[in-house]
Amino acid sequence: MLYLWVWILQIHIHLAVATFKIKYFIQCDNLALFVSLGYNQNMERFSSPEQSEVSDQELIDALKSKGVENPEVHQLLQRWTKQGEKQVVNPEDAIKFNQRRARLYVESGYVQEGLEVLESARMQAWNEQREELFNQIMTEMDEIEDKYSGSSN
Repeated sequence: MLYLWVWILQIHIHLAVATFKIKYFIQCDNLALFVSLGYNQNMERFSSPEQSEVSDQELIDALKSKGVENPEVHQLLQRWTKQGEKQVVNPEDAIKFNQRRARLYVESGYVQEGLEVLESARMQAWNEQREELFNQIMTEMDEIEDKYSGSSN
């Protein structure tokens, strides 16, 4: 009989532990959900850095001071790109966004990367048969190459 009581007590303990674990994991999942929605542990709304807009100058300064390999700068660049891509509604917008990205790279000191992005924009303009835009990008590329010739970047 004692064995039966011990067995019942063990079952109750296992059930209590399992119930605690389930409640704990649900609580953690809910907390993660609330945090992802912009709330802290006290259910107060906080401003997420992801929600704030990244300015061109902010990104240029970060690229100049910390470099593109820095994880913070990389995240900032991703946020800037996402916010810019949201404004693209047609092929010409995509080309102009790539021009903007290229100028940002060049101004940050990443001249070769900027030229590569401009080359992509140039090809986009060609494929979309936007001759005026194509010629404008060619001129811009020539100006950058002339200005930074001899630069290793």
